[in-house]
Amino acid sequence: MKKGKTVEIADRPKICIATYTLRVGEVLRTQLEAFLGNRVEFEVHPLVSDVCCPIKGDLILVPGERWVGEVARVADRGTPILAIRRTLQRQGWEQVINLPSRTRAMLVNNEQEAAVETVALLYELGARHIQLTAVYPGSPVPNLGIAITPNEMQCVPSIVSKVVNIGDRVIDASTLLDIATRLQILDLDLSRTIAKHYQETVPRNPGLLAILDRLVATRKELELVLDLVQEGIITFDENERIKLFNKASEKLLKKEAWQSVGKTLWEVVPIFPLRTRDHVLDEVYSLGRNAFVVNKAWVEQDGKKTTGVITLRKTEEIQELDAKVRRALRRTGYIAKYSFEDIVGNSDAIRKCVTMAKSIARADGAVLICGESGTGKELFAQAIHNASARARYPFVAINCAALPDSLLESELFGYDEGAFTGAKKGGKPGLFEQAHCGTVFLDEIGDISPCLQAKLLRVLQEKEAMRVGGIGLVPVDVRIICATNKNLLEMVQQGLFRKDLYYRINVLPLTLPTLAQRIDDIPALVSHIMKRKGDERQVSPMVLDLFKRYRWPGNIRELENCIEYMMSMTDADLTVEDVPDYIAKSGMSDSCSNDQSGQNASIEPDVLSVLTKAYQMAQQGKSVGRRSIAAAMQADGIPITEARVRTCIKELSLADYVQVQKGRAGIRITAKGVHLVESVCPHLPHYHQ
Repeated sequence: MKKGKTVEIADRPKICIATYTLRVGEVLRTQLEAFLGNRVEFEVHPLVSDVCCPIKGDLILVPGERWVGEVARVADRGTPILAIRRTLQRQGWEQVINLPSRTRAMLVNNEQEAAVETVALLYELGARHIQLTAVYPGSPVPNLGIAITPNEMQCVPSIVSKVVNIGDRVIDASTLLDIATRLQILDLDLSRTIAKHYQETVPRNPGLLAILDRLVATRKELELVLDLVQEGIITFDENERIKLFNKASEKLLKKEAWQSVGKTLWEVVPIFPLRTRDHVLDEVYSLGRNAFVVNKAWVEQDGKKTTGVITLRKTEEIQELDAKVRRALRRTGYIAKYSFEDIVGNSDAIRKCVTMAKSIARADGAVLICGESGTGKELFAQAIHNASARARYPFVAINCAALPDSLLESELFGYDEGAFTGAKKGGKPGLFEQAHCGTVFLDEIGDISPCLQAKLLRVLQEKEAMRVGGIGLVPVDVRIICATNKNLLEMVQQGLFRKDLYYRINVLPLTLPTLAQRIDDIPALVSHIMKRKGDERQVSPMVLDLFKRYRWPGNIRELENCIEYMMSMTDADLTVEDVPDYIAKSGMSDSCSNDQSGQNASIEPDVLSVLTKAYQMAQQGKSVGRRSIAAAMQADGIPITEARVRTCIKELSLADYVQVQKGRAGIRITAKGVHLVESVCPHLPHYHQ
C-alpha cells in the first residue's frame, strides 16, 4: 500500500497477533488500533498446542522474542514475524523511579511469565535502585509491604499495605515505527502520532526520538529527497508563499529555486485555476508551450489549511511512462487484466458458470477449465485470480501447446547456469518461481508430454520445483489453473495423460458453455465487441437474427473475427450484405429448413413482400429488378426504399428463393421461391416460368 493512497477495506494489510492468551491479544489489538486506525486489518490467534492451520497475514506479531521460533512453525511460509517490544507510560514509571533506594517490593502479575517479563522491563528501563520479587497466582508470597503491579490489582496479596499501579504495559514507539515501515503505511500523520506516543512513554530505544524528529521536521533531508524525485514538487504556506521548490520544478518551469522561494504561487506558476484554495486532482493545464498534469492539495491541522503542495509533470512524460509500463506488462504477462465484470452475457448458461467460478475463486485448490476453443477460458482464469486471495501476486500464463518440450520445461522450471548451450549466466528462474504466492495458468494442458506431467505432479504434491540442470529444490507456493479443449478423462483411459495428475488438477472443475449454448448473449456480445473497438455504428436486427441461427463452431473468437470483417467492409451501419457468405448461407439454410416445415415466421415481412411482388410482376411478364420492384411496391402504398429491396433480394438469393442474373436481366424466381409464395398466397394465379 503506497503512501497517500485511499485505504479501501479490501486493500488493507493484515496483521495477525499470536499470543499465549486471548486477553493479551485483545489488549495488544486495542493498543494497535488506537495508533494505526483503519489502515490495517487485525486478527488475534491464541497459541495453543493443537494449532494446525497456518497463520496467514502480511505481518505476524508475537509478545516476545521467545515466541518467534514457535510461531514460525505454524506461520504461512514467507510471512515476516516481529516481536513486540513493550514499555510503560511515563506516569506509571515515575511512581517506580520515585521509590526510595533499596526498597524491596513484590512485582505482581496474573501469570508467571508476565511477572518475570515486567521485572526484566523495569530493570532494563533503569529501576535498579529497588529489589523486585516476581509474584503471581500460586507462587510463594514474600513478607513485603509494597507491591508494584501492571493493572492486575485483583492479584495483589492482602498483606500488602501499599500498591503502586503502573498501568498496562504499552507497545513501544520503536515497534510501531517498525510495523508502519514494514507495511508501507508510514505517512506524516502516523509519524506525528508515533512521535507523540514516544514523548508519553519510557523509550526502550533512546535513539528513536532523533529518527522521528528527522522524519517529521528535518527540512534539509526533505529537500534532498524531493530533489531525487522526477516530478516537480512545490510546497507553500497558508498564504501560498513558496517554501520548497525542487530541482524537477526548476527544470520544468525554467526558474531557479532561490528566485522562487518566498514568492507567491501565482507569481511562479501563473495557471489561473490554481488560485483556488480547493484541491486540484490530475488536471491538465498549459503553460507556455508545455502541457502539465497538475495536482494541488492542502494539509489541514485543527480544521485550518496550513501547508499546501503542488505536483507538476509533463503530459508527454506520463504518456511515455504509460507506454513503457504497458510494454513491460505485455512482455512479462504477469498481470491478470480481466475480472468477472468483464464477462458479457445474461443467459442462464453463462450466469451459472460465473456463479460457480466466483465460488472457485474463494477456494485455493487447483482449477481445471474445460471448453471449446474461443469460449473464454483465459478470461475466466484471470477473473478467478483477481477475485482470489492471491490477486496481489503475479498471474503467469503459458500455452503448453505453443512450445516444444525442452523449451517448455525450462520456461516452467527455470535452469541453472551451464545447464545447456546458450543458458544465461547465473541461470534463470522458472515461471513457478516468478509466480510465487500467485497463480500459474497452464493453457492447453492436454498437450504436455508424459515427462513434464511427472514434473508438474511433483510441484503440485510437494510444492517444490527443481531447475533444469539444478541440484536443489526451490519451494514454491502457487495456485494452478489449467485449461483444455480436450477430454482429459478419455486421454487418461487411453494412457495419454497421467491419472494421478488428472485428479490433482481437477480439484475444482469448471466447464464453459459454447456460444451455441448461450445464443441469447449474442446481441450483448456484438455490442461489447464493437464498443471495445471504438465503433458506434448500428447493427441491423436481421444480422443479429442471422447470427442466432448460425452454429458458431469457433465460438466467441469466431464472432469477434466476423464483426471485424463486417466493420472493414463498409463505412455505414452493418447489414446482412456485410455478413460473410459462409455465415449468411448457413444461417439462411437453417431458415429454409424451417420454411419447409411450414414455419415461415423466421422470414421477415419485408422479405416475403418483395418475393411476392416479384412473383406477381413475373406472372404479368414485366421486368423484375430492384428498381422496378421498389417502384411497384411504392405505387401500392408500401413505403420501401430501393436499398431495402436490394437487401431483401440478397437474403432471398442466399436462401435460394431467387437467382440474381447478370447485367440487366434482373432476378429469376426459383422453384423453391415459387413454392413458398404459392403456399403463403394460394389466391395468386400460379406462376409458370
